[in-house]
Amino acid sequence: MKSWIFLILLFLAVTLYAGTRLGEENYFEGYAEGYYDGYLAGLRQGYEEGYELSCLESTNASLGEIAEREGVIVRYFELPGRGSGFYSRISTRRYLYYKVLAPRHSNLSAYITPEEGEVAELALMLRKHYHSDREFAEAALDIVQQLKFEPDITAFNTKYPLETLAEGSGDCEDRALLLVSLLRAAGIDAVVVVFLDHVGAAVSLSESPFKGAVFFEVGGKRYYYCETTGSYPAGEDWNVGEMPKSYATQGAQIIF
Repeated sequence: MKSWIFLILLFLAVTLYAGTRLGEENYFEGYAEGYYDGYLAGLRQGYEEGYELSCLESTNASLGEIAEREGVIVRYFELPGRGSGFYSRISTRRYLYYKVLAPRHSNLSAYITPEEGEVAELALMLRKHYHSDREFAEAALDIVQQLKFEPDITAFNTKYPLETLAEGSGDCEDRALLLVSLLRAAGIDAVVVVFLDHVGAAVSLSESPFKGAVFFEVGGKRYYYCETTGSYPAGEDWNVGEMPKSYATQGAQIIF
């Protein structure tokens, strides 16, 4: 009798363990799918106005319809000095990959991703309008400054550039990483600049953007400082070569 009871208990224990392992293996799949569905629901609710997308093939579709059909997050940016704007599409599934699966690093250089599709496409689109490296750098800096500044709720919460684009916000390091990624995607050398309590970027240009522009000289090259934070939604935007006075006297680490 006792042996039968033991076998029954053993069978139940094995079944429970197998079910638990199966649940663990399927956890991310279920979580990501629910997260994805929730995101699309939010997009449908947020874009009920039915704006038109001139840059997409389906120009008669609303943003919500496009988001639901194609699984994209849509962001609007103004083209600096052009009096017009454009919509950028970010794959929701790519965003979820970076948000949920992509590894987190202590080294900021690991977050520089110029090869990421949406980042490269944005850089290519800007290159069509801004041909010189200086024009492109100014335009890319303006694009990044159009994003909402949002400090991290918790420490060590660095975002990949695609996350920053998709969420439309980021803190100083998130925006600096996005700018450096955009510049490198356009074939322009750029670095991350780390202060004691702040992160910016710097771009290598053949000529100074203006007399007295702030730069870092590394390996015989001049990298002109880029302050990515600015003021949202309108106000003080920084140009390439300008630096807030509070950081002008601080030492900085250059990250390639």
